[in-house]
Amino acid sequence: MNCGVYVTALNSKTLTGFQTLLGLRCIPAIIAVLCAVALCSCNKAEDRFIEDEVVVNEDENRNKERAYQNQWTYAQMQEHYLWEEYMPDSASVNFTNSPTAFFDKLIYKGDRFSWIERNTDYSGNLLYDRFGVETVAYLLPAGGKVYRTALVLPHSPAKAAGLRRGDWFIMANPNGDSMEIETGTIDGTSFMPAKKISLSTSETAYTDAVMLDTIYQLNDQTIGYLVYNSFHDEMIDFTYPYRTELMDIFGNFRAQGITDLIIDLRYNRGGYVSIKELICGLILPDEYMGEIAGYQAYNKTQAAKLLEETGNEEVIRYFPKKSVVENNNVALSQTYFIITGRTASASESLIYSLAPCINVVTVGSTSTGKNVGSYTLKDRHYEWQLQPVTFYFYNREHTAVPETGIVPDFPVNENNIGIWYELGDTRELLLSVALEQITGDIQLRSAAGYSNLLLTPTMDDEREQRRKVEGLIKK
Repeated sequence: MNCGVYVTALNSKTLTGFQTLLGLRCIPAIIAVLCAVALCSCNKAEDRFIEDEVVVNEDENRNKERAYQNQWTYAQMQEHYLWEEYMPDSASVNFTNSPTAFFDKLIYKGDRFSWIERNTDYSGNLLYDRFGVETVAYLLPAGGKVYRTALVLPHSPAKAAGLRRGDWFIMANPNGDSMEIETGTIDGTSFMPAKKISLSTSETAYTDAVMLDTIYQLNDQTIGYLVYNSFHDEMIDFTYPYRTELMDIFGNFRAQGITDLIIDLRYNRGGYVSIKELICGLILPDEYMGEIAGYQAYNKTQAAKLLEETGNEEVIRYFPKKSVVENNNVALSQTYFIITGRTASASESLIYSLAPCINVVTVGSTSTGKNVGSYTLKDRHYEWQLQPVTFYFYNREHTAVPETGIVPDFPVNENNIGIWYELGDTRELLLSVALEQITGDIQLRSAAGYSNLLLTPTMDDEREQRRKVEGLIKK
């Protein structure tokens, strides 16, 4: 859900209260700066990644600059943060802390998803956003990590360099726009290097939303398969490419008369709620078109504003009307989803939004458990922008995704096997299990020849994850 395109300017009442709380003297110039809060706009590359290491300007004005930034941060969090009531009193926090340390002091202890980042076109996750490769990291007994290529985006430097799903590598020399990796093989618990590959890019992101779409004819059943990597969208209109791409795919599924549908969300960490609702519309029967899809609930301040403006304390979300999806909806009564621990936010919401309407079947491992969303808070006068959790998402039955994640109906862990087939190959483990549930045919999986992997997979530190993870982007 994350990200929105608006933020209200600080009003005089907020400023006055803030001055009183802080015991600070706000000269007119400072008041002018604080009042000049521009409308927030969502970073076009969507959720960004933040490094643990932050370079801080240590000149003589450091404390003053930090105080201005942190005053603004505190006021914005008071206004928009979902768990505002758990924030510490302004008298108990140090306004000369670094922006990241200050922000961390404001965060509710149960909040796994809020973050702060520089208000610039930050380059994002080095591997994914710069080079277009999704990985799973494994611990080596001798120390360090080895990476396994999970997904390579079609139009990326990683693809051009010849990386394929299942390749193993270590990072040799990461350096912004270029990086050297060393590929090799796994022998038991050891990495055996083979050759070095150089990756380079002049772009900042590779945003292929659709990784693969295809149709299988198995046992007199016509099965549509879509690998969807991120919920990309823009606030333009319904002819935007990310939308027309999906419309064309589902239009073809419908024209080919698919009897079953598998949507692979194993590496999809979220994106725009608007595109999530479109996908719902492309799956659902006509009777749900234009009906309530779910609700977004905010903090008390925002709920009061909504009540005054709309008569409701929550934002009501709707499935698209029939005129939006035209005749491209496949109108199925059941859909299969492939999920993993990296399936989050909009992906989880897609499943939960459909669940009251049709039967959903999940295959894989337990998802992230992100039932909250956010929108960006930024102002050109301040170096840091905020992405705090700002709302809960509920489906039409007012049920939220469990914080412990969606437990799959058919649990299977791909990270513990030695052989990874390409996505879309019917021998690929998670796909073969889904196909087995549809067709009753276990031959695909039994013939694949899987072996156990001796290495232990590890999830990267949360601040090292793609920030596309972090949520439904509100549009």
